[in-house]
Amino acid sequence: MKRHLNYTRRQRIPAKNIHITFHRENEVIKSFDATINLQGLKLPFDAKVFVEVYYRTDRKRFDFGTVSNIIQPESTNISELGNLDNLNFRIKVVDLSTKYGLILAEADGIKPHTEKGDEKRIRSILSTEFNCDLGNQVWRMNYSTSLPILELNKNIPNIRSLAKSNPLFFFFVYPQVIREVLTYMFLVEEFDPEETTEEWQFNWFEFAKRIYLEDPPTRFNINDPDSRQEIVEWIEKVVDEFSSGEDKKWESFSKLVEEVSVK
Repeated sequence: MKRHLNYTRRQRIPAKNIHITFHRENEVIKSFDATINLQGLKLPFDAKVFVEVYYRTDRKRFDFGTVSNIIQPESTNISELGNLDNLNFRIKVVDLSTKYGLILAEADGIKPHTEKGDEKRIRSILSTEFNCDLGNQVWRMNYSTSLPILELNKNIPNIRSLAKSNPLFFFFVYPQVIREVLTYMFLVEEFDPEETTEEWQFNWFEFAKRIYLEDPPTRFNINDPDSRQEIVEWIEKVVDEFSSGEDKKWESFSKLVEEVSVK
């Protein structure tokens, strides 16, 4: 299940080791706090720690000191960034002693916690955009950002309402979305829970295991037709279980869908 050859042995920073909250003024996001725990990772004490805040091509980087001395900068103002409610965070530990800067550890697609620290965070697994011109297509998947994006055709009347509340939409579209995302993860990106640094893939993996309680094959070889078929069959079981008609499954999935309106 190896996604890429990892010549740098880049480590994954567990999402549980990162706690990010927004600061708001008059309900508008202005800045953020980030707590980063790198204990347990074998990293040079003088490697630099950076926090990147981004949405699509809009991004800003902050210097958080070093592994041995993580310090939040005096200002973490992000008010100039667009789409503030849908920002993502990326944590990088970088060895600047090399010519181009070697990334030693990383966490991506991190979402902020709720403002109330004792509330359990709900991690979005899918973004939905309603302002897309898709020609004759009803929907299309986009994997260019930190979360998979379900793009919906703006030329279809009441598409927003259909996506949020129409039972037929849930029955015909969302199972196909789940099938496509999991197939992309395993057969295109070659998802490996031990090596990938993309947080959205872990969240989808956990979501799929909550639907279908059996784990996927552990010895997955992308070049072996029989192995690929085992993964395809496991994905089909996930989709079949999701499509069983239980409202609670669909309701749970809806809570994990992040609504984004791109103007």
